[in-house]
Amino acid sequence: MTGLAHALSHDVRAAFRSTQGFAQVVAARAADTLPQEDLQLLQRVVDASQRGSALLDEIVAWLRITQYTPKFQTVDIQFVLEWAASDVDPSALDLHITGNAETIGDEHLLKRLFEVILSNARNFTAAGTGPAHLQVDVREDDSGVHIRVQDAGIGFDPQHASRVFEPFVRLHAAEAGGGQGLGLAIAKTIVDKHEGSISLTAADGGGSVVTIFLPKVSDRT
Repeated sequence: MTGLAHALSHDVRAAFRSTQGFAQVVAARAADTLPQEDLQLLQRVVDASQRGSALLDEIVAWLRITQYTPKFQTVDIQFVLEWAASDVDPSALDLHITGNAETIGDEHLLKRLFEVILSNARNFTAAGTGPAHLQVDVREDDSGVHIRVQDAGIGFDPQHASRVFEPFVRLHAAEAGGGQGLGLAIAKTIVDKHEGSISLTAADGGGSVVTIFLPKVSDRT
């Protein structure tokens, strides 16, 4: 699996970059001579190469996380949420966090988990409505840490809820803000490595709710 990730990361990515680069060079050199229709076709080649490269990035990230051994330590949930939000794009998020807790987990994996969820909320917020509104509730009990993230986005069809964490399953088409279909698969892989659970449900009145449970594990260090 490590060899596959390396090959995808270098050899296949190089092919996408070359295709994109050659198409851009041809378009620039022939901008005054090619018909507009042909220039549009070249732009479609560039766009397809960029989409392929983005998909490749997600596949490589998923493969690496699948093979990664977590480094457990005490993690402050609110700190990691805010850290993830700062990397996603603070100006695109209206994030409200209620409560806090500590868990024993891999800080970088949990940051990646929250990046996936926050990015989805941003991507699936209707255009022209401002930043993505998110309410995050964090609470702790004797069993572990419970995290509930509700957004006010465009929502999804609940009939697909049972498959949303499968690789390459998309809730929305790319033109509607849909990604590569691996974000939630990555999220589930991370939660599984913490022996927890994750679910996605439709929120009343629109939007989505992601519920995460991170259990207390006495022998985790």
